[in-house]
Amino acid sequence: MSNESIIIDKTKCICPVCRKVLDADIIEEDNKIFYYRVCPEHGECKSLAYSDAAWYKKYIENNDSPILKNKNPNKKRTLGCPDDCGMCDEHKQQMTVYGFELTNYCDQRCPVCFATPDDSWFIPYEKIVSMVNKAVGVKGSHLEYVDVSGGEPTLHRDFFKIMDYMFEKGGARRIIINTNGIRLGNDDDFARTFAGYGTRLLALYGFESFKEEPYLELRGRKFLKTKMKILEQLEKYNVQTLLSTIVAKGVNDEELGELIKFAMDKKFIRGNYLLPLRHMAKKSKDNNKKWVPFEKEDLNQYQDRTTQPDVIKAICKNVYGLLSEDDFLPVPSSHPGCHQTAYLVTLPNGLSFPLNKLIKNENLLICLKNHLVVDMDKVNAFIDELNIKEKYPGMAGTEVSEDNVLQILIHSTQDPFTWDLKRLQYCTHHYMHIDERLFPCCNYYNIYQKEYREKDKETAKKYSYTLNELNAIKK
Repeated sequence: MSNESIIIDKTKCICPVCRKVLDADIIEEDNKIFYYRVCPEHGECKSLAYSDAAWYKKYIENNDSPILKNKNPNKKRTLGCPDDCGMCDEHKQQMTVYGFELTNYCDQRCPVCFATPDDSWFIPYEKIVSMVNKAVGVKGSHLEYVDVSGGEPTLHRDFFKIMDYMFEKGGARRIIINTNGIRLGNDDDFARTFAGYGTRLLALYGFESFKEEPYLELRGRKFLKTKMKILEQLEKYNVQTLLSTIVAKGVNDEELGELIKFAMDKKFIRGNYLLPLRHMAKKSKDNNKKWVPFEKEDLNQYQDRTTQPDVIKAICKNVYGLLSEDDFLPVPSSHPGCHQTAYLVTLPNGLSFPLNKLIKNENLLICLKNHLVVDMDKVNAFIDELNIKEKYPGMAGTEVSEDNVLQILIHSTQDPFTWDLKRLQYCTHHYMHIDERLFPCCNYYNIYQKEYREKDKETAKKYSYTLNELNAIKK
């Protein structure tokens, strides 16, 4: 640390090389916030957490997220956080989003993906049923929001059968599918069936740019032509879509306004999900297309990474004056360092403005409480109560709904450089592993994934099909 560093808080972080949990200082330096820790084996590591200290103090230092415990934690606390994930009663927040990996197989190898699909397995339908039932038992109620991923989940042979079970027995209100879109773009019958679920089933479709260069940097290949073709197919069949964009400074951050305006003009697109670039591995010195684990020399390399305040500033700079930084709010059910959101309303006369111009921020937060997306019924109740429609020409006879509101959600996932135990304990996005243990998303991918993918392959073999086995089974 420099002499100008000020320690403002304590937490625990991990060493990006060995992933050992370490005591850490949260420090302010040059109006930025860093994590500082020392690994006994690999030495000092200082990593940028937030590029704006004032933003950190406004939202993170004064975090008053309501604590809602899970009703039935499914693992006893013995070793202490984060070594008792399963999850235990030390976790401070109830789960809002449940994640299920249907497969580890993917037809792409994107360097920014944290799923590392090195082995190919597919979880059978019967095992997924058991996992869904377990998740419902832990929460003590229906699942509400479900995040389905992989690998590429649309390649599972029982994809729609699984969706039906999650809706009917899991009580899911909405299921979001993390997808590269390739099957949706090439398989008309699949796209048509997917679209038949309406807004209950959304494709979280990876789309970074209208230029080729960002795909070369982030996806490792030329992808623009394919991505645009898939968008045409999604629109053709009215597949309800969220544009998922990895944001990197100097790569595509200047395009955020264009991406948001594009989404506003397309009825099939329901929102923009923006993900500050996470650093899960580094490019090999010998092969620019190969990604390898971090080494000691990398511990202090990420001092100018993309953080949540950077994304908000880039949006406001490039979105044609439609949004200001004050229009972004923390999602109250999760840690403010994880999610920030804003909503844009578009009236039939073409007028667009932030939703919090209709109702105050404190009321909008009430409409977001315990949800990842805003409760439109509550929004309209506030609008009617305050007679707001009279103040806006063009609102007469118009209800605010998902058909005329675009959500902009910034989701900052943690990587080995930004893993923060305090933040982790407020995680509301959890993945259920095939052994029916629940993990906070960022704990799974940073600490436990290697254990399950490399040290415990027998678990995967016991509960899963391999790709060859799957192809041998008749549908």
